Amino acid sequence: MDRLAAFIAALALLAGAPAFAQDRAFDGLRVSFGNLHAHSKLSDDVSGTSTKMRPVDGFKTAHTAGLDFIAITDHHKAVDSNHRLYLEPDEYKEQLYDAAMAYNGANAGKFVAIPGLEWGNTATGNHVNLLGARELPPDGIRDRDYDELYDWAKSHCEFVQFNHPYSWAGESHRDKTVGNFGAALYSSEGAFVESVGPVAKTISIISSVAGGHISGAHRHSMEKTHRATHPKGFAQYLDHLNAGFHLSPAANQDTHWKNFGSVTAARTAVWSSELTYASLMEGFTKNRVYATEDDEMAVAFQVKYKGATHWMGEQIALDSDEADITALVRIWQVTGSDGDGT
Repeated sequence: MDRLAAFIAALALLAGAPAFAQDRAFDGLRVSFGNLHAHSKLSDDVSGTSTKMRPVDGFKTAHTAGLDFIAITDHHKAVDSNHRLYLEPDEYKEQLYDAAMAYNGANAGKFVAIPGLEWGNTATGNHVNLLGARELPPDGIRDRDYDELYDWAKSHCEFVQFNHPYSWAGESHRDKTVGNFGAALYSSEGAFVESVGPVAKTISIISSVAGGHISGAHRHSMEKTHRATHPKGFAQYLDHLNAGFHLSPAANQDTHWKNFGSVTAARTAVWSSELTYASLMEGFTKNRVYATEDDEMAVAFQVKYKGATHWMGEQIALDSDEADITALVRIWQVTGSDGDGT
């Protein structure tokens, strides 16, 4: 089933011409397009903080640009981190979490604002997003304590995303005693998967825009300047699948400027029953998620087995290793999700 999951993920990226009706809905669910990694003025490394950079500005900008959802995930590192970037508890609650929930209440069925934070250092154990975090992690969780962070996240967040997975592995100055995303803190790869798997749901195969991150040439662009998948990101995704993780690929922007979600046509897509915060969180945690380089490409993955049809993300118990299954992949272009028709 890992190979099947990898094959299906590849189809999401390589699929071509539209084949079905131009509609968001299919088989009782609807697809939404957005971004799970962006920064506001609350991140200490963001410049130009005087205008249009509050979390609520990010929600409004992404909404106007045609996205269905965006997660503002500002930096918050442990108290013993080098060059610490951090949030204050009241700052996070009032300006990010409460602002997101208020925006959702005012725009029910039209847009979903997701609060969150980005934890960690690439030199220690890499960055992870804590999506839907209801408060900040306690100061007792130190820079290398990824195992403690995941345990905390299970009861305080909706889910965890592994960010830019390729930015840690193989570089000599990394802390090998922690491992990528804290993997080396566990007794085995299987123990890592067993402990972290229940809360880790997405991994970025597209993490940022070439030339659009903090100081790049496209950092202020409002044009869709980039779509390409990072090849090492996709390889890391497959590696995590083969390790036993049940992860979905995500396509994000990691913007540090006021072009929230608009500098790339790459999107994270999620199938849910409706466009609400609770419904989208259900879609993410059930892994009804794919990454696309086209902001209007709907892809529905299903598996048919013993007369029953199962949506992407479901885990199916097979009668044997040689059981016959049918993979169903439906691909089409939806109408005007971003307003430009392309």
